[in-house]
Amino acid sequence: MLFTATPSSGQFYRGSYQTFGKNRVQYDPKQWEHIDFEHFNVYFYGAGRNLAVYSSQSAKRNLKQLESFFDYRLQGKVYMLVFNNLQEFRASNIGLEHSEEQNIGGKIQIQGNKIFVYYDGDHSHLDRQIRENIARVLFFQMGYGQDWKEVIKNSALLTIPDWYSEGLVSYAASPWNVEVDDRIRDIILNEEFEKFNHRTGEAAENIGHAMWHYIAQIYGEDVIPNIVYMSKISRNIENGFLYVLGVPLETLIKEARAYYQQRYDYDEKVRTLPRSEPLDIKSRKNRIYQKFTTNKSGDMAAYVTNEAGQQRVYLYDIKNDKRKKILKIGHRLDRVPELTYPLIEWHPTENILTTIYRKKGEIILGMYDVDEKEWDKRELRQLDKVLSFNYSPSGKELVFSAVSEAQTDLYLYKMLTQSQVRLTNDLFADLEPSFTADSSGIVFTSNRPTDTIGSIRGKKERRIENVQIMPTYDIFRYDYQTESEVLTRITETPQFSEEQPYSTKEGKYIYLSPKSGIMNRYIASRDSAISRIDTTIHYRYFTKSKPLTNYKRNIIHHDINPEANQVLDLIQYENKYRFYITPLENLSTLNELKGSAFNEENNQEQKDEELPERIVVQKVEVVEKEEEKEREVDIDNYRFESDNEQKPQKGSDTTQTKVADNGREPLKNSRFIELKKAPTPRNGSGKPGDSIKIPIAEIYRPAFLANDLTIQLDWNFANNLYQRFNGGPYIAPGLGTVAKTNVIDLMEDYIFEGGMRYAINGNNTEFFASFANRRKRLDKELLLQRQTTTQEVQAFTLQKTIIHKASVIGKYPFSEVAGLKGTVSYRNDQNVIQATDANSLREEDQYDHWGGLKLEYIYDNTRPLGLNLMQGTRLKVFGEMYNEFSADQGDFYVVGTDIRHYIKIHRNLIWANRLSGSTSFGSRKLVYYMGSINNWISGEDMFNFNNNVARNQGYYFQTIATPMRGFIQNARNGNSFALLNSEIRWPIFQYLISKPIKSDFLKNFQITGFGDLGTAWTGTDPYSDENAFNTREVTNGGSSVTVKLKNQIDPLIGGLGFGLRTKALGYFIKMDYAWGVENGQLKDPRPFFSLGLDF
Repeated sequence: MLFTATPSSGQFYRGSYQTFGKNRVQYDPKQWEHIDFEHFNVYFYGAGRNLAVYSSQSAKRNLKQLESFFDYRLQGKVYMLVFNNLQEFRASNIGLEHSEEQNIGGKIQIQGNKIFVYYDGDHSHLDRQIRENIARVLFFQMGYGQDWKEVIKNSALLTIPDWYSEGLVSYAASPWNVEVDDRIRDIILNEEFEKFNHRTGEAAENIGHAMWHYIAQIYGEDVIPNIVYMSKISRNIENGFLYVLGVPLETLIKEARAYYQQRYDYDEKVRTLPRSEPLDIKSRKNRIYQKFTTNKSGDMAAYVTNEAGQQRVYLYDIKNDKRKKILKIGHRLDRVPELTYPLIEWHPTENILTTIYRKKGEIILGMYDVDEKEWDKRELRQLDKVLSFNYSPSGKELVFSAVSEAQTDLYLYKMLTQSQVRLTNDLFADLEPSFTADSSGIVFTSNRPTDTIGSIRGKKERRIENVQIMPTYDIFRYDYQTESEVLTRITETPQFSEEQPYSTKEGKYIYLSPKSGIMNRYIASRDSAISRIDTTIHYRYFTKSKPLTNYKRNIIHHDINPEANQVLDLIQYENKYRFYITPLENLSTLNELKGSAFNEENNQEQKDEELPERIVVQKVEVVEKEEEKEREVDIDNYRFESDNEQKPQKGSDTTQTKVADNGREPLKNSRFIELKKAPTPRNGSGKPGDSIKIPIAEIYRPAFLANDLTIQLDWNFANNLYQRFNGGPYIAPGLGTVAKTNVIDLMEDYIFEGGMRYAINGNNTEFFASFANRRKRLDKELLLQRQTTTQEVQAFTLQKTIIHKASVIGKYPFSEVAGLKGTVSYRNDQNVIQATDANSLREEDQYDHWGGLKLEYIYDNTRPLGLNLMQGTRLKVFGEMYNEFSADQGDFYVVGTDIRHYIKIHRNLIWANRLSGSTSFGSRKLVYYMGSINNWISGEDMFNFNNNVARNQGYYFQTIATPMRGFIQNARNGNSFALLNSEIRWPIFQYLISKPIKSDFLKNFQITGFGDLGTAWTGTDPYSDENAFNTREVTNGGSSVTVKLKNQIDPLIGGLGFGLRTKALGYFIKMDYAWGVENGQLKDPRPFFSLGLDF
């Protein structure tokens, strides 16, 4: 939820309540355009027009299928934002919280119909994102409604866990695939399936996916929308399963586990793992491991890890079993991870590891000399992203698969001249290139239906609506020596994609394929045979493939190192990544693999990969083998082209006829029988573009949508300012109602927020409004506040203070986790003595005017683990200065820090620690009252009047230093304070119960054990004689003699105890029971009841 009224982002206005937050670094703002269709408004920028059109066509197809799946029609238009790459999406403000709020009660997120997708170089990935997002919108509308009133009502009454919602969205996007099958296989065989409550994020999504898949297989897909509908009207997801299926959720989970167990047990018996022992590389649970490769001698390995977005490259000495980190990029954040970078490849002749990665918006080609331990880095320009690369055998050239202007092509990079040449230039995606062993060609995968490079040449034809993008990837070979525009097609498998192809010295091709239902390694060879002879010889070219492995798990990454005679495999098995090295000569072909349970269930046809190609006619005396395409005829769908027709056919292969004089005729299509199109897969991608008219693109003008609405009860101000000093107590405004809302534009660059707080007693009210502009790197904000407080300044004298404050705020991010924030403010206080007698009626109003400057350094790399639970570090260092515009020319200064560190002990059991401190100085000062907690709700006295508050220190404002449990306010006071807090937070029911918990109260129930230690003081240190606490003045009656006594009391105080927390009626409520510690003695225990999250 976004909040822009953020005085709480200032310093210790109300104890431990602070705002930290992360940033987005926008190097250049985008100029957005949009194309409006019937159901979608598609937004794009720069060279993203083709991506926008492709996305609209994919969305149109998928919407029809998903509406049928959910048995629900989309309400309203969908706004789809298309980013050219993941990096630019991550730099946008999409999903960035503007501030944080402690009281979570009464907040309703209005999701709306906005979705966003990004192009990572692979159209199939883009299709899946589109499908997932549309499914999420339909599901949200089904579950919560479209009208904002419905959303508010249903959000308050219905709680949907992640495994349910994200699992259903994932299933709707792709009912089953080899990646999901591999993950579920590991979960089932490791007996972790029933631990629903212990799973978050992707793990929860996988389990939920498996549950919905099981339901569809056993009960049919038609029951799924009924389950969702019954969950909505009964306000309970368990009732949805029970009413529709007649089976309790707990029983359904057990049945699903048994179903998958039976599926996978047989596969485990008939499949193997690599024969060699894996390398002794320790696999950490929360890390993703990628791109495993070895150097030319085979004694040094390199691999890549990604942990919550933080990327690392390691070297591993195989002989000595030693690991060394040579590169670390980014921070661990709860973001969409960039799994492409870093790329790694060993130099074929030198002991140099080459890496490609992105840093500060630039693509870096880095070469690490292992022997010299030195880096050589250079920048790659004119590319948006590099997806993969490979060295030529000489090491003088690199071939890239890279994205430029939203188009994925092959590039040749010359190491000596640092220049690059584009090899392909069309709308199809060309991925995973590698040089052949003799450097004569480049092998790669592509989703092109044609075997000709750049066959789409005209300006009109360069538009994606005029071409067909295939849903799967086949292997092609580019003749690097002749630079022929005609490619050699190695495979043609419309049902699945081949990956990571390599060529051998013998001219064969090794690659990965999910043909058997598990990603295994295959070897393919091309051959020819005489088709027929008349006046010429007709040759038929074909490809034959055989499996080389029959593994239990997918091969995530493989590599061929012919110099070291090694084959490398990276496999995830039993929740661990395993690194295998197998001698190259041990590779041997196997019989055709039996399909996995996944394949058998989906009736995937196991077709022979024989690739008949077009018949080429040649003169007999030349006797050259030219390729010919022999097509299979669908007798229900075919046509013959005219013998005289010379017009090229879109999406067809072209052939080249050589003549005796070695001249070259123009490329042209041969006559052929048109094939029936490949069936569209379940994910809806790859279908030839629907015949639709593309509207004219328009310039985007900010359009605003309601983002959230908050109506809550609170015992504190919604926005806090330093209170005027009154000698105690710190004024709590009492019970009140806070109402606020904000609207944001589609790009989340501009935010308007407004709200008010009305106190039940009518005395303490506030109004606020703000506008934030986050479009460029420097975020800007204007904040207006009006607040009234009423307090007793003398016996029987009430003073009402009306505060008006205007602030201009700027924030400059250094990175996603660190930034500098500055504020310029003006504050006007109108102090009005309430008329209680004739004298007070004559009192004139007093006006104070203050100008202020504030500077803050903020660091925040925390990641949420649940409500009131997180891990990571956040800190703030700040300084403030204020000057009074009056004859007194008063001024005061504040400096301080707040450091918090959260340690994950196990799962969602955490240890939270906080160190804070601050001091004020100048002609005016700020007094800190230490004791109690934030947002304390109590009918008892909350202030200790027995401890003196010095009146000679120039105190002008006051605030609290919390939490210090076991004491009420003013256990210690002064213009400086230091405080250490430490606590264990244990969500006991989530931790102990593995099955789904339907009660929000139990799910968020937490037990805490805590300890606090700190003090507040005046003077140079807590033991200084200047500290008012250390002395006590005694006067005997009317005597003029005053005796000052030194206290023998330790200024340090502490508190320890335990507490309970949970979520009830939408609010996070806390009950603490604490013993104060003073002078080494335990005081009587004291309970504290409050609302709001912990620090």
